Amino acid sequence: MGTRPRRFLGIFTFIEPAYFKKESFTFIVTMTQIAIFLITTLHELISDKPGCTLYYFGAVNAPSITVYKQFWRLLTAVFLHANILHICMNAAATFSFGFRLENVYGTKNLMIIYFVSGIGGSLFVAAFKGAGVGASGALFGLMHMAFYCD
Repeated sequence: MGTRPRRFLGIFTFIEPAYFKKESFTFIVTMTQIAIFLITTLHELISDKPGCTLYYFGAVNAPSITVYKQFWRLLTAVFLHANILHICMNAAATFSFGFRLENVYGTKNLMIIYFVSGIGGSLFVAAFKGAGVGASGALFGLMHMAFYCD
């Protein structure tokens, strides 16, 4: 009989014990995103300018990137999330794909795909939407790695 999936915080039941490692890139990047979400949420609550928090922390903003040359926003936006549902869905997707892919393809390859895809997603947002946050571009890179490269 196979091993039962490990329950993480009582909600994630798709992580197999063989893949789950607290020192993995997947775990570290997801916990970093959650910590940054908590910091930005706290900042939003105590700020005298509500609604500007994500911009201050580095959201993708096309004029800031093109006119003011703030290219760092292409990376920092990957670590920012707009609301609790956004961070929960991205964390679940990162855990779902990340641990298995990191085990199969290695940490270095996963990091390259994650960051290149994340920056690519930020470029896409800057070009076509103008402003945004989130790790969706990075997650699409992980999904591509999972489905296409398998």
